[in-house]
Amino acid sequence: MTARRNGLPAPGEADKYPLGEQKLSIVFVGAEVSPWAKTGGLGDVMRDLPMELAARGHRVMSITPRYDQYAEGWDCSVNIEVTVGKNRKENVSFFHCYHNGVDRVFVDHPSFLEKIWGYSGAKIYGPKAGVDFPDGPMRFSILCQAAMEACLKLHLGGYPYGSDVLFVPNDWHAALLPLYMKAYYRPRGFFTNAKTMFILHNIVFQGRYPVEYFDDLNLPKEFFEDLAFESCFCSPPLDGESDQPIISDAPMRMINILKAGFIHSDRLLTVSPSFAEEVMSGEKLGCELDDIIRMKGIVGIINGMDMVKWNPMDDKFLVNGFDADTAWVVKRKLKAKLQAELGLKVDPDAPLIGFVGRLDPQKGIDLLMEAIPELIDSLPNVQFVLLGTGQAHMMRRVKEIEAMDPTRIAGVTKFSEAMEHKLVAAADFMAMPSRFEPCGLVQLHAMRYGCVPIVTNTGGLKDSVVDGVTGYILDPIPTEEYPGQPLGAEKLAQGVGGIIRGIKAAVGDYGSEKYKRMQKAGMNLDMTWTQGVQDYETEIKNVISVPSQITKSEAQLVRGARNGGIVSSMASGISARNIPYPWSQGSISVDEGIERARGKKSGNLSVMPGTKVPPGGPISTVKYDIRGGAGGQAGPNQPTFVKASGGYTPQPGHQPG
Repeated sequence: MTARRNGLPAPGEADKYPLGEQKLSIVFVGAEVSPWAKTGGLGDVMRDLPMELAARGHRVMSITPRYDQYAEGWDCSVNIEVTVGKNRKENVSFFHCYHNGVDRVFVDHPSFLEKIWGYSGAKIYGPKAGVDFPDGPMRFSILCQAAMEACLKLHLGGYPYGSDVLFVPNDWHAALLPLYMKAYYRPRGFFTNAKTMFILHNIVFQGRYPVEYFDDLNLPKEFFEDLAFESCFCSPPLDGESDQPIISDAPMRMINILKAGFIHSDRLLTVSPSFAEEVMSGEKLGCELDDIIRMKGIVGIINGMDMVKWNPMDDKFLVNGFDADTAWVVKRKLKAKLQAELGLKVDPDAPLIGFVGRLDPQKGIDLLMEAIPELIDSLPNVQFVLLGTGQAHMMRRVKEIEAMDPTRIAGVTKFSEAMEHKLVAAADFMAMPSRFEPCGLVQLHAMRYGCVPIVTNTGGLKDSVVDGVTGYILDPIPTEEYPGQPLGAEKLAQGVGGIIRGIKAAVGDYGSEKYKRMQKAGMNLDMTWTQGVQDYETEIKNVISVPSQITKSEAQLVRGARNGGIVSSMASGISARNIPYPWSQGSISVDEGIERARGKKSGNLSVMPGTKVPPGGPISTVKYDIRGGAGGQAGPNQPTFVKASGGYTPQPGHQPG
């Protein structure tokens, strides 16, 4: 048998292995991978999980955009063309490094290099927090098409990955991959045995865009229905002038890239069991994709953490190391050092509460800041350190809170890896009042460093923290109807009150035998990937053991390819709950269906009555507009979410045509 560099069999030998022992070619695709680009847990999983699977003998590649001129990446000297828009060709090249047993491939295209500030990871997704770049669909279409070609064209270790692979797309940025596979590759005999195992990291980000963006995706019209979506909520305008979402009293039509990825993937996974339950539970926590998730099924697997990078005994950012037996003494010394560095009153006896995370309502930082004034007044020596970047108004608010008493409150709004490690090592408690948390890594880092977490009863937080044993569980935080929508006064008071009660209870235990037991219990937990990677392997075996199913749209494409063309038919209309309609003999044409969904009006159009207009009135060059227009089985007054270049012109009395 000819050996590969990682011990895998030569091509053609893999089928000699029993399914339980067979080593696979696995291809991860996503928008970020640490340490090259990271904004959150996605980057960590894209780094760690491929390494863990490679260590178990699989051949593993990750494919991400090349946001900067990474020193480790070497030009593969392979150039390809991908298609975007209406037959516009774009040149794409690849860079590669072999790192910790994984082929790290970076897709090189000007739209990736131009959009961000390099290694910091800022501006990967949009000009500011919560606002996407207008060309997001095009950029991630390029990523997905390039990923397909990388498997066939890149000779890594002597030969390509080929067609017999397991694709692992991550979040909406990679969700188009199974559509391209079914639209363009399987009809030509490629990837006929390939499977897609989709990992969901954050369901709020779905790739919701105006209907006209379908033209940017280089997909046959038969796939339009799988992307078509209706909602009363959409993200802030693409021009970046406002960070306020658009909310309509009547459903708006748009495309939803994540929805299509769910439909066309063979299996759905997410990053904790409780989050899997939550996204299936209903429209609010499932962000209007709960029906499809229940229909497909989803499995939650809790993430592990990097135990080498996060090792309190050997941390390059700390002057003193510690373990579970020395934590109480050494952490007090580290606390005093951090207090001096940040200008806080140096008092090792003062309970220090940290926050590390994105300054975004999801993380509950807005509620925590509302709670801090009362906590400062009622707990005489407690101190807070808030570390994170995010929405501009949140960063300003952090500085306003700090100004209340700079000897007891420090706000650090420029992220620093060194500061993160020093804070987790010095803090006595870590506050995580998240509205929802798919998995969360900060609570794992905190427990590893003897910093007792105070978390909400949601997602991966309740899967990893045991109340009264390794941390404290807060009362549930109320949520708004749509992401980004302000809480009403009653819900706001309820959320803030729960945080105040929980933190007071935790601080009351500080220094007690109970606290020290909890500190030790957290530090002694097994937070490695050992169990998680075994669970992933189980799911991998499950998905590859099921024969590929041909979808209706895929079957049409195959027949169309055989007949020398593409069949033009689609379902009539889109269901109000965004599940695809059954195909039928009486289907309208694709062109007619898309035209109905878009509506037939153009120009400066009006906002539907009841729509909440972003503060400040009319906005110039808004890219989102809401208009009436019949679409499929919907009524004639249903608004459509479209791309436009005109101004935002609210006319409360307007009746859409």
